[in-house]
Amino acid sequence: MTALAFSSDVGTLATGGDDGVAKLWDITGQSQIGAPLTGHGGEVVALAFSSDGDTLITADSGETVRRWNIAMPPKPESVACAIAGRTLTRAEWAQYVPSGIDYRDICRE
Repeated sequence: MTALAFSSDVGTLATGGDDGVAKLWDITGQSQIGAPLTGHGGEVVALAFSSDGDTLITADSGETVRRWNIAMPPKPESVACAIAGRTLTRAEWAQYVPSGIDYRDICRE
């Protein structure tokens, strides 16, 4: 790893490598987010998030700068809560959520 940057909410980490690849990481889940960001010809030496977290700027040792749209789609539970305007009832949970997942108030988490 040759460069790193944290998003403004410190929920996402971006790393750059000497292989010319940048990666995004979910800090809480400690897992990679999406596919690696490829396309640099040299090692990634600088990374920066936009203030809204929707863009990542990367720069390599050959002075190539790239702009990546990394806006994450909304989480399904956020969409469900927004559409319903409330939490799901137990009946709705049973109808729409795969079996084996215990009911919980997803709109208040």
